[in-house]
Amino acid sequence: MTGLAAVLGHMFTFWLGFKGGKGVATTGGVLLGIAPVAMAGGLAVWLLFFFTLRYVSLASMMSGVGVVVTMLVQMVRTGVWDWVLLAFGVLVMLLVIVRHRANIGRILAGTEPRAGRKKA
Repeated sequence: MTGLAAVLGHMFTFWLGFKGGKGVATTGGVLLGIAPVAMAGGLAVWLLFFFTLRYVSLASMMSGVGVVVTMLVQMVRTGVWDWVLLAFGVLVMLLVIVRHRANIGRILAGTEPRAGRKKA
């Protein structure tokens, strides 16, 4: 619950009119403490998408998917189902994707900047 509060506090900062960040780095920090294997899976997905497509936003969204998939694989493999942890992963994944909705529009329109390229 504390980790979720930290993520929500960064995403919806009240002194900024409930406009904050997108929660990716904060989620990574929370996961490092509560689910390091899932965090490593998300980081691997982030690196894969970032270095192949050069979109930070797409890599961030897909890392959320990678976290949930890693959690599921680990739970199936061990036979130990932590429904609270899985719910946290799914909720944060959905929130990160929703917070990136403007980026999704720009990616689809072809106007999202790629990392490492100079602005026109």
